[in-house]
Amino acid sequence: MERRESLCLLVSVGCLSVSGCLDGVLGPDGVIVDHVELVNTTGVPMDLTVEIAEDGATEFSETVTVLGGYDTRTRVVIPAPVDERGEYTVTARHEDTVTDVDAVDFAGDDRFVSVTFRVREDGDISEWIGSSDDPDYYRE
Repeated sequence: MERRESLCLLVSVGCLSVSGCLDGVLGPDGVIVDHVELVNTTGVPMDLTVEIAEDGATEFSETVTVLGGYDTRTRVVIPAPVDERGEYTVTARHEDTVTDVDAVDFAGDDRFVSVTFRVREDGDISEWIGSSDDPDYYRE
């Protein structure tokens, strides 16, 4: 009987160890930001700053000029702005207008997200967050 209990204990500990290892590799400890897209529908070129931060530390920051209007020149895509998984906040900023997105809140099963920031006619910045689980998700 003692052998059976020892075997059960050994199997249980082994399962917990494997589970912990897999959770670290496959678990919800971060997302990969596949790309960030900036769209300007105001008709006026403007500078937008994109920042990606984790725990208050900036991992990526870039300011780009986005032309205004409704054609392909009004879009700027920043592919793979960060290299590793993280619990990222993605921010778009234009003058006093700031919009933040917690990327982890929108991640699908494979933990890839894309973020689109759109400057509207009134100057506000709206966001669209896609996960690779979404049928409308795409990669550049």
